[in-house]
Amino acid sequence: MQELAQAIWRVAPQLVDVTFAELAYQGGLAASNESDGSRRRVWTDGGSCRAWGWYFPPSTLEWAVRPDEPGLLDEVLDWFEHEAGAGVDLHAAARGEDEQARARLRARGFVDDPAHVWMRLNYRTLEEIETPQLPPGYALKTVADYGGKIAKRVQVHQRSWAELGTRVSLDTYPEVMATWPYRSDLDFVLEADDGTPVAFALGWYDEANRVAEFEPLGTDPRYRRRGLGRALLLLGLQRFREAGATGALVGSRGDEGHPAPSRLYESAGFSQLSRQRWFVRPA
Repeated sequence: MQELAQAIWRVAPQLVDVTFAELAYQGGLAASNESDGSRRRVWTDGGSCRAWGWYFPPSTLEWAVRPDEPGLLDEVLDWFEHEAGAGVDLHAAARGEDEQARARLRARGFVDDPAHVWMRLNYRTLEEIETPQLPPGYALKTVADYGGKIAKRVQVHQRSWAELGTRVSLDTYPEVMATWPYRSDLDFVLEADDGTPVAFALGWYDEANRVAEFEPLGTDPRYRRRGLGRALLLLGLQRFREAGATGALVGSRGDEGHPAPSRLYESAGFSQLSRQRWFVRPA
């Protein structure tokens, strides 16, 4: 599934919906969740992934198909409809730039769902990175600096995502760390001078395409509005470039319900590359 995301990025980056890094992070968390009821199917040819579908009960599909085989989406949707069964509204998304996918969804009875929460994918190059202005009393650390110990990393994640909810814990995070291509030197923690972890950003590097991604990141609510998140992004971008990346990605909510992250990323040089459009087929 990750290899297909990489392949799509090489030929049509604006068509990537679920990224290489999202698959790594969400797949790692799902591996440690015994109650996870999601189901996946992969279509292959000679060991190469041609398409995949990820069904989240009761009624939502995530998917990807090779851009040169758009008809495979119909096979993915057949599988999705079979898995979901009758009597439920079906939900699926396509990138706004993917005209063929949107047409296929509409041909199968799906209609636009403009009220649905949607995500945008943001991109920037790494030729020039603004010098980070980290406030006095803070320092950049990584899980590598901690010798692989994750107590502070998990703590700041839980505090940063408390209002949204998170599955990250001392028990689940090792599965994320075991997921290719996790690197502890790109797992960033911003620490106050008293040792308190105040912000985090998990970086993933797609070496084949020389693009890196933040997924996920956050700041402890007690330390917000101090410029820490922006400084952490810029510091992370520098580390991405040192690793060999020429571009960087980060996803964010695009609808008006949660605009702050997109504004933060734009302040660090990102701009929207593509966006989701959601569809629903009433039962």
